[in-house]
Amino acid sequence: MLAGCAGGGDAAKNYVGDWKLVGMEENGEATSADDIKLMEDMGLSVTMSVKEDKTFSMNVMGEEMSGPRSPSRGRAFPSLSPTAF
Repeated sequence: MLAGCAGGGDAAKNYVGDWKLVGMEENGEATSADDIKLMEDMGLSVTMSVKEDKTFSMNVMGEEMSGPRSPSRGRAFPSLSPTAF
């Protein structure tokens, strides 16, 4: 889940920045921090960069994608947290 707080003003600004996968859940079962670390060590990371111009770029386990950012399209994002690369 990627979440930002809407405290008045432009809530989209809460998502601007660089993000990386810190947790995920499948079929109600959470992936451990050790498993996330192992995935990263194997080059299987998930990162996303959200720009102020409402575009994004995302790398999901080596597959790059980018485009315009839009509000929820009914798709779930993995748990991502802001990070400094």
